[in-house]
Amino acid sequence: MLVEITDIDMEFIKKEADARSRVKRLHRDKVPNKKIDQSRSDSDIDVSGVIAEYVVAKAFGIKLIPSTGTLRGDGGVYDLIFNDKLVQVKFSYYKTGKLVFVLREDFKADIAILVVPKSDKVMRICGWITRNDFVNKCKINGAFFGHYPNAYVDQSDLKPIEEFIKGE
Repeated sequence: MLVEITDIDMEFIKKEADARSRVKRLHRDKVPNKKIDQSRSDSDIDVSGVIAEYVVAKAFGIKLIPSTGTLRGDGGVYDLIFNDKLVQVKFSYYKTGKLVFVLREDFKADIAILVVPKSDKVMRICGWITRNDFVNKCKINGAFFGHYPNAYVDQSDLKPIEEFIKGE
């Protein structure tokens, strides 16, 4: 599923990412930096995370709830709630990117969704997976970008997002 990001969307996304960055800096003891991609700044990663959550919320027809003052998505359990399910949203900068958690145990919600860029203004929601399916299908990589080991699934392991939206 493709979702377009407008200039107005981007204004909101950048403000939300900046607010999250400030909260994380204040709570560094509660939110250790598990950054995998050392080539990108923390701010860039915050923006990409908010982009992913925003496009999923837009596809679901719900509003992204600003996380001002909370650490909901970082070390918490979920980013969004839809159809009574807790949802963690992941972003990859690569069109063929994988859905990655640093540890299997970091997948705490009911489902996870992967978003990748199609272009600067269009994102693709690749699909979704349940926590149980992720645990059973994930592969463990010893190190990613020379940093933390991680657990991941390929896009081919994901179910079509349309099935989740319809409640199937």
